[in-house]
Amino acid sequence: MPQPPPADSDLPARLAAVEQREAWYRAKSLRDILEIKKALKLREQEVFDRRQDLETRETSIHQLHQTQLDLCANLAAHTADLEHYAHALAAAEHAQAEAAARLNRLRATWGWSLAAPLRALQKKFSPLPPASVPAPAGNFTPAPGRAFTYYLHTTPFRLYPADPVTLRGWIFSPDHTPITALRARVDHRFFDGTTALPEPEVAAQHELPAAVTQPGFTVTLNVPPGRHDLALEVQLADATWFTFLTAPVWGRPSA
Repeated sequence: MPQPPPADSDLPARLAAVEQREAWYRAKSLRDILEIKKALKLREQEVFDRRQDLETRETSIHQLHQTQLDLCANLAAHTADLEHYAHALAAAEHAQAEAAARLNRLRATWGWSLAAPLRALQKKFSPLPPASVPAPAGNFTPAPGRAFTYYLHTTPFRLYPADPVTLRGWIFSPDHTPITALRARVDHRFFDGTTALPEPEVAAQHELPAAVTQPGFTVTLNVPPGRHDLALEVQLADATWFTFLTAPVWGRPSA
C-alpha cells in the first residue's frame, strides 16, 4: 500500500514569500503607473505651455508685421510729402526766377528810370535785401521721359552729404523691353549705375519674362553743395536713353 508523501514543513514559508513578492510587484506596478501618469501630466502641461507660448509668439509676430506695414505706409506717406514739397520748392524757385526776369524787364523801361528818386527814398527808409536767382541751366538737352514701373529702396529726396550716396531700387519697362544700362545725372554730370541685379520677389509678383527677371539696380552719385537737378535715366536695347525720374535735390553746405 503506497505511503502518502511526507508533509512539507517549509510550504507556509514559501507561500508567504510568494505572496510577499506578489505584493511587492503590485506595489511596484502601482508606483510605476503613478509615475507614468505623473510624467504624462507633466508632458501635457509642457505641451499646453508650449502651445500658449506659440500662440503668444504668433500674436507678437502678427503685431510686429502690422506695425511694419504701418511704418511702411507712414514712410511712403512721408516720402510722398517730401517729394511734393521738393517739387513745390522747385516750382517756387522757377516762379521766383520768372518774377526776377519780369523785374529786370521793368527796370529797363522809361517809367522805372523816372521813379528812381522815389525808390531811393523808399530804400533809405525801408531797405529790402536783393533776391537771389538761380543761374540758367544752359543749352543742355536731357533725355526724354518715358513711363516705367520702378521703385526706389533709397529715397532720392534728401539733403545729400558730401560723401557719395548709393541709390538702390528696381525698374522694368511695361512692355518688358530689356534695360541695358542705367545712370544718374546731377545737372550735367553723369554717374554710371549697375543693372540686372536680382529681385526675386519683384520678378515673381509681376510675372516678369526671362529677359527681365533681374530688374534691380544701384547707382552711386555725388551732389555738390547747393541746389541741383537730379535725373535717373535708363538705356534700352536700341541704345536710346530715357528719363524715368527727375527731382530737385540739395547738397549739404560745406563746413
